[in-house]
Order: sequence, then structure tokens, then C-alpha cells
Amino acid sequence: MLKKLLFLVGCVLAIVVAWWAFKLIGKLVFFAVLAIGAYLLWTKVIKPSSDG
Repeated sequence: MLKKLLFLVGCVLAIVVAWWAFKLIGKLVFFAVLAIGAYLLWTKVIKPSSDG
């Protein structure tokens, strides 16, 4: 019973911390993902290394 309660509390804390971190650095992460996506698009599509 105690382990189940601790697990539930841990899950709630993880969700709260993740939500707080997202609100805090959400824009930073968003732009980082955009930059990574643009880099992958550039290396895979625009400038393919192995053509054929």
C-alpha cells in the first residue's frame, strides 16, 4: 500500500516538475527542436550526402 502511494506521489511530482520545466524552458526547447529539425532537413534533403 505504501509503495503504491509513493509511486502515485512520484508520478504526480514528475508531472508537476515536467510541467513547470516546460513552462520555464518551453520556448527554449521548442526552438532547439526547430533547429535540430532544420539541421536534419538540411543534411538529409537539401544536401544529401549519399546521392543514389
